Amino acid sequence: MNLRLYRTGLVKLGALSTTISGYEFGAGLDILADVGIEAVEIACGGFQQDLTYGDPAALLASCKAFSAWKDEFARRDLEVCALSIHGEPLAAEPTVAQAYLEEFENACRLAERAGIRKLTLLAGLPPGSSQDTTPCWICTAFPPSSQSVLDWQWNERVLP
Repeated sequence: MNLRLYRTGLVKLGALSTTISGYEFGAGLDILADVGIEAVEIACGGFQQDLTYGDPAALLASCKAFSAWKDEFARRDLEVCALSIHGEPLAAEPTVAQAYLEEFENACRLAERAGIRKLTLLAGLPPGSSQDTTPCWICTAFPPSSQSVLDWQWNERVLP
């Protein structure tokens, strides 16, 4: 990192909330603030199942909980810079993809309510065909026999 940019305030030092997973909410935020972290990306679904630092469903269900959540970050001068929801919307198993969609929609609602303009996402891996359940990603049309899989993945799974 260019430390001159950091010192001018153009760059903030940040962390993902999974780095403090296992700590109670306030204690974890204290740790981040104590080491000079200024911005926190909150893990709120998908593969990141520890929702200690931001459970979208709970925060959307209660104005009091949402307000207290925002206050805890503000009290420590920590910015919530993004919500992280790394999951599998392209999973072969429909229930996995649907569960992710619900988590994603809740994260979008929370971001809107909190004024957070960034979400970090993963797409997961699609299967190789409509009958396949094994995640795979064809990234090149070589050998030529992989072209049909590549076409199916993009045109039938990713783009729709």
